Amino acid sequence: MLPAQPDDDFYDLSLPAELQQGDIIPDAPLISIPASEHLAIIRDARTNKRLEAPAPFQEVKILHEQAVDAFSGGEAEHVIVSARRGLSMIVTQTCDLSDHANWLVCPMYSLEEADVKEPELFSEDDWKQHYPTLFGVPAHPEKYFDKQYVDLADMRSVYGGGIKLSQRIASLTPLKQGRLNDKISRMFSRVWGYSTGDTVPQDGKYRCNLCNRFFGIENAEIELKAGSQFPLCPNCAKLHKRPQWYRLQPHKKF
Repeated sequence: MLPAQPDDDFYDLSLPAELQQGDIIPDAPLISIPASEHLAIIRDARTNKRLEAPAPFQEVKILHEQAVDAFSGGEAEHVIVSARRGLSMIVTQTCDLSDHANWLVCPMYSLEEADVKEPELFSEDDWKQHYPTLFGVPAHPEKYFDKQYVDLADMRSVYGGGIKLSQRIASLTPLKQGRLNDKISRMFSRVWGYSTGDTVPQDGKYRCNLCNRFFGIENAEIELKAGSQFPLCPNCAKLHKRPQWYRLQPHKKF
C-alpha cells in the first residue's frame, strides 16, 4: 500500500483568483430530499393556489400532494425539504461554473466521526478501490478543519450565485484536482456485474468481469440457464472478492 498523500501538495495556499472545482466552502446550503414517496406541497394559505415565489412573512399552508392538483400540467411546485449549511466541496468542473446557474457540491464529513480506515481512504493504490466513492481530504494546514472526506455519490445541487469567492477557505493544487477528477470518473464508470447467489436473468454464456483486470489467470466462460443462481468465481473466492458476472454477446461475424 502506498503512503497517505502528504498535506503539503494537497492545498493551493495561494488561493486562485476564481472559484474552481475542489474549492471548499464552509456554509453551502445542503438540501435533503424527504424520505417519503409523497411530498408536502406549499400553497397560498387563502386560495390554495400555487406560489410563484414564496416570500418571507407570506401566509402559506402545507398540503399533502394528493390533496391538491399538484404538478398538473407539468407545472412546478414548492415543496417542504430539509436543509442545513455546512462544509462542502465544489465538484462541478471549473470550466462549467460560469455557464450554469446550479452547481454540484458534496458535503464534507469529519474522519474522526466515521467508520472509515484512514490508510485505505488516502491510499493511491487505485486498482484496489477500497472506497470507490470516497475522496479523502487532509486536515487544513491553517486548521480551518480536521481530516475530512466527501462521498462523491452524495452530490447536492446549489445555486451558484449564492456561493461567493470570499467564502472559500481552501483550494486544491492542480495535481489533487486531477486526482479528484480521476476519482469522479472511476466512480461513474464502474462496471457492475451479478454476484454469487443472484438469479440468472436469461440463458447464455457468462464471464466474471472482475477477473478481466488480471493477467496470468484463467477466466473461462460458463453457460447458465435462466432462473438458476450465479456460482462462486474461483478466482474471486481466493481474493475474498465479490464476482461480477456479465453476459457475453455473440460476435456479429460468427
